[in-house]
Amino acid sequence: MSEGQLNEFKVSEDEHMHEDRASGEEEEEEGASQRPRREELMLTDLPEACICLIASYLRPKDVARGACVSQGFRNTLDSDSVWDQFVHKSANEVVYLNQELKAATKKKVFMFLCKPVLLRDNLAFWLDQDTGGVCYSVSAKGLRIVWGDDDRYWEWAARPGARWPEVACLREVCWFHTSGEIACKLPAGVYTLSWRLQYEAGSGVRGWDRVPAEFTLATTDESQRTASHRYLSNWPNNAHQQNELTDLTPVRLVEDNWFEFDAGEITVSDEEKPTSVQFSMVETESGNWKSGIFLDGVVLRPSSITKTTGRYLSVEEIGESSLQNEEPTQPLGLLGSRGRPFPRRRGGIRVVHPNPPPSFDAGLAELLRLTIMSEQNE
Repeated sequence: MSEGQLNEFKVSEDEHMHEDRASGEEEEEEGASQRPRREELMLTDLPEACICLIASYLRPKDVARGACVSQGFRNTLDSDSVWDQFVHKSANEVVYLNQELKAATKKKVFMFLCKPVLLRDNLAFWLDQDTGGVCYSVSAKGLRIVWGDDDRYWEWAARPGARWPEVACLREVCWFHTSGEIACKLPAGVYTLSWRLQYEAGSGVRGWDRVPAEFTLATTDESQRTASHRYLSNWPNNAHQQNELTDLTPVRLVEDNWFEFDAGEITVSDEEKPTSVQFSMVETESGNWKSGIFLDGVVLRPSSITKTTGRYLSVEEIGESSLQNEEPTQPLGLLGSRGRPFPRRRGGIRVVHPNPPPSFDAGLAELLRLTIMSEQNE
């Protein structure tokens, strides 16, 4: 075979291959057009059990947003089976004390508990509205304050931004010793106990720059214990003393010039077992006469909420230059009876978390994608 004939044979073979490929593609397209098309799956077509599963991975506020999608979603997402997960068994005491809640839906119970409720004279309980986290607060009157009942050293008055109607106002004391205890039921997780303090504006803050105060937190069985220290002086030139401490107590600025000093963390692993913690804030070694602080009590809340409440401050930022001379606002109303919500001033300043949990739309879209993939595989 000559070279010219060989070239003609190769060209003819390529043409036949191209025609066969084109014919095959046409047959595939014709077959695809004849197959029945799968109906598009709408969000509202998801089974109720599937929607409830989605809700179990979401925060309360995202569930509330999802209920606005349609009437079908509202019927499912407002059900007790969804909201029961956000009402921890630690709220049973509140429900028992309040007759109105016994017949209420779980969603109404949750919304009721988002405002602090008085359990005992100086102990309040509430649920975080965004996450459903269990929170407790003990007033200053519920703490053991050495010389706290002697008006030569301490007095009691209202302060702007305080969570409780009366706070402990330190006039002057040499032996500064405050402590307390909380016994409660908590869901499994990590919790932070914080002391709420405010400085007196002007030159009334003195005696805190010689020895740092010690903050301790421990479970009653001593299985967990933490300790940290911080000079309570608010003068900027004490920053070098704070920097020398190896176990510096973190501090955050929240509302109305109130500071929260984080005494430490505890981990709860068994939510069926009651949790009992003891805590203290002490400075008894310097021998100085100390004055100029206001004490609003302590707060126990999930660490994830604590870290996004207010703004953490460096040692240079706590200075008199950041404090304003404020007059106390009108006193808060008297605490209600047990099991009833009591007046609460503004909560902590919420800072946007750098890695927020996925929103309702994102979680729903992901589950919808997995559902469609599962059906296609079948």
